[in-house]
Amino acid sequence: MSVILGDRMKDSKRQAATDYYMKASKCASEYVEQEARKILVEHPELNEFVMAMGSWHFSWKVGATDDKGIVIEEYMNNVILDGEIEFIDDSDLAYFMAEWDSVLKITGEPMRFTAKGKMRRDW
Repeated sequence: MSVILGDRMKDSKRQAATDYYMKASKCASEYVEQEARKILVEHPELNEFVMAMGSWHFSWKVGATDDKGIVIEEYMNNVILDGEIEFIDDSDLAYFMAEWDSVLKITGEPMRFTAKGKMRRDW
């Protein structure tokens, strides 16, 4: 009897841990969206936030001038790389991702949006 009860205890603890992990992941995803939208609103020269497959980045708007004074003329070369823009690297979003992505695998959840646009999860 105690073996069966012990297995149920293990299963209930496993389920509780899974539930906590899922709640933490959901909260993290919501926080990432909130902080990314805040950056997009504060910096209208940015086009969108994209996160998927283990990475995240912002992109410049076509016609905007990047941090080096170059006008962005096409979507092909408008991605902002890690370490390229100080206001992104010093953001709460960057610090949060550095601390929690390895634990919660936040960047494994696809999301893409503009400052006021609808979130897309499949593209």
